[in-house]
Amino acid sequence: MILVSDGGANVGVTSADLIALHAEDADKEAIYRVGVGTGPAVSYNDGLMDVVTDKGRGAYVYLDDVDEAFHMFRDRFDEVMEVAARGVQVELTLPWYFKMEKFHGEEYSTNAEEIDPQHLAPGDAMIFNQLVRGCDAGVIDAADTLTVRARWQAPFTYEPKEATREVTLAELTGGSKEQLVKGKAIVAYAEALKAGTSGALRAAREQVIAANPGGDPELDEIAELIALHPSY
Repeated sequence: MILVSDGGANVGVTSADLIALHAEDADKEAIYRVGVGTGPAVSYNDGLMDVVTDKGRGAYVYLDDVDEAFHMFRDRFDEVMEVAARGVQVELTLPWYFKMEKFHGEEYSTNAEEIDPQHLAPGDAMIFNQLVRGCDAGVIDAADTLTVRARWQAPFTYEPKEATREVTLAELTGGSKEQLVKGKAIVAYAEALKAGTSGALRAAREQVIAANPGGDPELDEIAELIALHPSY
């Protein structure tokens, strides 16, 4: 189901919570609510669309012009309209001496039942950026392991799936930093959008450009979006 709106619910049922409740009920029947935001950026209200698509588990895109509409519905149609994995949850197991100090992502908890699983579209990705610190640098052992376990369901059969990856701290610190730098740049972009100030947006764009020496198309797009932001 596709909801096209400028974010202003002013006819019929206008309660965002009630609309979201119907979207959540539909998700149980594998009916996903895709949100398509339209209208001038200066007057667009993303509150309703954010709530509805979060409960309806579909993609949420904003179209500010005709070219962007062609890009999203022609070049990225599958990514916007389809679901490749239902109820994705990621579990991270760290050595005992690490403590998480900062987290950027949807939700986190030591209890999986407290986390609302996410659906992913084809070609989609989830980024979890967190800062961890050891309680004592002297106890950190490069041979200790870190485990990442992902669980999800097939979109139509609901068949449970699972994938696990285990690596040592030495392998992590000695590996490529490219994706880490990219992830931090994306987080900077998200934080700048929340701040909404010219200074934050300019600093984020500089970080995105610095993280993209090889011409990554996703980072190219983010840099362009920041430059088009009304507060930039």
